[in-house]
Formats: sequence, C-alpha cells, structure tokens
Amino acid sequence: KLDKLTAGEAETARQALRAASLWLDAASEINPLSGPNMAWTRLDWIAHSLPTFKRLLDPVGENIARAFGESLTAQIEYAPEEMRNLLPNTDSLLQNITASMLGMQYGSALADLAASSFGSTDTGLPLTEGSTAALVPANIAEFSKDLEVPASEILSYIAVREVAAARLYTGVPWLRARVLDTVAEFAQGIEIDTSAIEDKIRDISLDNPQAIQEIDLDGIFSLGLSPAQEDALE
Repeated sequence: KLDKLTAGEAETARQALRAASLWLDAASEINPLSGPNMAWTRLDWIAHSLPTFKRLLDPVGENIARAFGESLTAQIEYAPEEMRNLLPNTDSLLQNITASMLGMQYGSALADLAASSFGSTDTGLPLTEGSTAALVPANIAEFSKDLEVPASEILSYIAVREVAAARLYTGVPWLRARVLDTVAEFAQGIEIDTSAIEDKIRDISLDNPQAIQEIDLDGIFSLGLSPAQEDALE
C-alpha cells in the first residue's frame, strides 16, 4: 500500500488530537500530555513501535531459535558425511537461518499491524514511551470508507480514545512497565513443540537452507500454560 501523508492530513489528525484533549480536560482528572501530537505514516508506526515489539518478541524468538537449532542439529548429524563437510560452521549456519526466518515472520506480522493500527495504543499495549499521542490517518481513512458515519466523527472518536489511553499511561508512571513486563513474562514461558518443528523441516534439504525461512510457524507452539503464565494472564 502507498505510504503517504500530506500536510493537510497531518494537520487534520493533530487538530483532532487537540480537540480530544480539550474534551478530556473536562471529563478526566488525569493531566494532559506534555509532548507533541503526532501524525504517522505506516512506516512511522513501525519505526516508533519496533523497540517495544522487540522487547516482547525476543523471548519467543529465543525459544523458537533454540528449538529449531536442536532439530536442525539432529538432522545434520544424520546427513551424509560429504554433506556435513559442506557445512563446516554449523552454529553460524543455524544462527543465520533462524534469524532470517524470524525476521521474515516478524516483519510480515508488523506490516499487517501497521496497515490496520489507528495510533499508538489501539493494540491494547502502550507501544511508545513519552507523553505523546499519535494517529495513522491512512488507516483511519481506510477504516472509515465503508461506514455510514461521517469520517470526521470517526476521527474524533479514535482521537479521544488515543489521547485517553496515552494520558493514562503517562499519568500512572508504573503502568506501562507493569503491562509490558507482564506480557514479556507470558512470552518467556511460551514453549515450542519440537515434534511439530521436526515434522516441518524433515523434508527440507540441507543444501537448500533458504527453504527454512519460509516455514509456517503455525502449530509449533504448545498450548499448555505454566503456573507463571496463568498468573501473568490473570
């Protein structure tokens, strides 16, 4: 999708955020935001959100990489000797393969979110640090297109929700860290079904490691929750 933002679109979004702040002044005791109101392209959304998503996704990625490494190492050990000789640096190979695979998987997921997110808080997570609010006008316009409601009213509603959530996370200093730490704790405990991984890579030839990058990760996560995960979920 085209990722453009005109000066007019950006100013309309910032005006909606300013109006939302004025309305909330009368309805909330939480102080206004001290930072700027921002309008983002989809690429801006990814750039501002990536540090938070990296913090949440890294524990899952480490578990996936470890499980894939164990499965691939076992497959390499049973490979013909002449094939093993072509793969002298197994650790480096596995690291590069899994990093590339996870990069493609995460990149695709973030691109989908970037094409549908309205601002910095509508995923349910506080994606950005600082006392700011932001909107993605292109996504709001796309969402509004087929609704029988004036686009200006939809923009106002989304702006109020964005500013209210941003005020909450700014006004309660410990809340953002607590929410993200809890999600990270849950992610840390996600276990990988190694048998499912073995099934996915069994038919992949070692002389074509690029094929591993395209493996679908659906079905590799164990469904059971540990006590710590249950606590985090609660």
